[in-house]
Amino acid sequence: MVDSYGGLEPSRVIYIGGIPFDQTEDQILDIARSVGPVVSSKLLFDRETGKSKGYAFIEYQDIETARSAVRNLNNYAIGNRYLKCNFSSEQAVINTMKSQTSSEWAELEKQIPPLPPGMLMANSSMDSLNQQVNAALATLDKNRLHNLVKDAKIMSDSHPQLMALLLEKNPQLLFALVQATMILGLSDAEQIKNILVEQKEQKEPDSAPAAEPENPLNSLDAEQVQAIRTICAMSEAEIQQVAADQQELYREIQKRYKMYL
Repeated sequence: MVDSYGGLEPSRVIYIGGIPFDQTEDQILDIARSVGPVVSSKLLFDRETGKSKGYAFIEYQDIETARSAVRNLNNYAIGNRYLKCNFSSEQAVINTMKSQTSSEWAELEKQIPPLPPGMLMANSSMDSLNQQVNAALATLDKNRLHNLVKDAKIMSDSHPQLMALLLEKNPQLLFALVQATMILGLSDAEQIKNILVEQKEQKEPDSAPAAEPENPLNSLDAEQVQAIRTICAMSEAEIQQVAADQQELYREIQKRYKMYL
């Protein structure tokens, strides 16, 4: 079956090309949703001109829905143009995400060695990587560091699943982002340590739960609280519609915060 898709393995992510340049991301999303629920989408734009590049990546919740999209959206007519649709590899998505970021990302990738996926940032074996990351970041002034962090925030807000994929495949960039926020005074070692402790507790449900503050929402900003409200309002059926690797996180958020809303 692989050959019927031009040598590409079926996956949850599809590529759509031939998009008219006046089409918005919402319009493309509506077309993609006509096939089934969409986990995430990204219409690509030229960084210099801000104009659409005429292609997009769409992530569906399962491979069968993506198969249906490839069948039904390939040669789909928009005006006098016809969409081209096929499966996309994870690496193609990652490369595309990188192309949308500032030059600071590319410079860091050249200077920082790849970090094996799953290696903890608190691991003592990372002393050498820590030195290399700091040396690479030292070549960037504060304005460029701000650009690096700003790009990461924009991508995280607009395309969280794709950003998570990028950092999962390039964990050395995640380490560099953490270091950059510390250099800029946006976070400190204690905050990072607390985040790591919370992640460890979430992965060890049998361990004794940490004592909760009277209302943990008080320590969060308005955007974070709103995001938590949205997740806590979701039914189990709605949670099952999101990506499988996100479902347990949503349930954990509901378990931890619902009583305070």
